[in-house]
Amino acid sequence: MSLIKITMAINGKKKLHALSLAEKIQVLEMLDESKMSQSEVARRFQVSQPQISRICKNKEKLLADWCSGTANQERKRKRESKYSSIDEALLCWFHIARTKMWDISGPMLLQKAKELADIMGQKFIPSTGWLVRWKRRNNICFGRHASQNAYISDSMGDVDIALKLPQILKNYVPE
Repeated sequence: MSLIKITMAINGKKKLHALSLAEKIQVLEMLDESKMSQSEVARRFQVSQPQISRICKNKEKLLADWCSGTANQERKRKRESKYSSIDEALLCWFHIARTKMWDISGPMLLQKAKELADIMGQKFIPSTGWLVRWKRRNNICFGRHASQNAYISDSMGDVDIALKLPQILKNYVPE
């Protein structure tokens, strides 16, 4: 008797096993490269065959997410926000701001989200919880830019920064 059948006999139903985005890409690669059947792949990943079928059906979306580089590869479900247009607009603004090397903070993102909602005519009040979920959905974390790391290391104290700041500003050229 297999483990699945034993589990079903004890609990009365099959245990749900969700695959991450990285695992779904592995499933697609196995189906393309090894010519395994969907049932064989399902057994290998311990999921149902209809789940493998849904992965095949959503192949284009999954590959687009994977190739975009912004999707969280460990996410198991892709939940959309009620305010997806605001999410997309804020993400676009965020990428522009990052390329301009702006220091972006949580309150700044909340303010910009509110401004974008007003422009779009939507009644939306961004909260800290919404921001946390937005960052998780878009695989965003706040950290130093690579150019900042070249000048200032984490081990530098306030005194070192104060001494280096004039040199940094002397080399600064506004756009």
